[in-house]
Amino acid sequence: MATFDFSIKPIEALRNDLDRLTVLRGLLELPPVANLISLMNDLLSDEVMPFDIQWAYHDFAAVVLSSEPPAVTGDHWRDCLMEAVLERENVFSLAAARGRLDDVLSQAYSRDLAIVQTLFLLDDAMLRNWCAPSQRGADVSGWASFSNVGFYIVEGEGPLPAMRRMLLSSEDWSQLAKPLGDLHAQFGAGAMVGHRYIEMTHEGLRPVARVNARVAEADERLLSLFMEFSQGAEPEALLVTGAKALLAVRSALVETPLHIVRLGDPSLYTLLCDRLCDTRMRFAVLLPPVHPMEPLFTDLLGDGISELPRNLLPIMVSPVSDSVLTSLCTHIQV
Repeated sequence: MATFDFSIKPIEALRNDLDRLTVLRGLLELPPVANLISLMNDLLSDEVMPFDIQWAYHDFAAVVLSSEPPAVTGDHWRDCLMEAVLERENVFSLAAARGRLDDVLSQAYSRDLAIVQTLFLLDDAMLRNWCAPSQRGADVSGWASFSNVGFYIVEGEGPLPAMRRMLLSSEDWSQLAKPLGDLHAQFGAGAMVGHRYIEMTHEGLRPVARVNARVAEADERLLSLFMEFSQGAEPEALLVTGAKALLAVRSALVETPLHIVRLGDPSLYTLLCDRLCDTRMRFAVLLPPVHPMEPLFTDLLGDGISELPRNLLPIMVSPVSDSVLTSLCTHIQV
């Protein structure tokens, strides 16, 4: 893993750098980072007592150790920052996913990456050294550890593990704007990066556990329709009914390269369209049964919007058919 000489980055300099974050400014709101900033502010204050510093340090360590980022390196602090860079949406990743990157945005992102790398390489020994002067000679070596500096092995194949390995081995994250832009251009931003199964909520997109690899025998009609759409066919609102409708849809989707979005709240459909319509990937959108009076209904049929997004295939799954939906949507009964 890359190393960093913190003797050239005192607390005040790093604190000022964090204030200059732009593209990755949302990282400052992450609880571990917010607690680190609180500790740094205390260390830079002339009015904070030694006990307050110790309290702030252990508040920070507690938040880091209780965080639940994807377990990659085995170090909560580094895993949290790696998730923030790779799997949380920001203006750079969204622009890259939509093919709208420009030089100004890329340069700002490069500067932010260099600052975040400084945070990434921070460990408990360095923080204790920062805190030691405020403790007036007291031994701080016994303070709790929040990091585990060592040689990390990132397992797994695919674009996301490969980029994690690149972050771990790079001496200069500012040089990674181009490969990160390429990653988002090909695989999307946020929850879409490295995750085929996602869910749209009022808080945005988030990854969900994948369905079983084989839950039932795939219906050939559905499999053919999904494969055609994945290869560029125009989308049509689809209604699948029957006692085994959901199993049939899941089984057919497992065998296709489509990304799968679960949408529990129909009112979020238009927001989902806005979020995904410019991306290169194709999505099957699993919807709950929609009542004809639901405002979403007109959007699905192309009356509320000029046409369905070319890369979204809306699928309504219901054990029973509805005469209105059946007459207006592509209908398959299984």
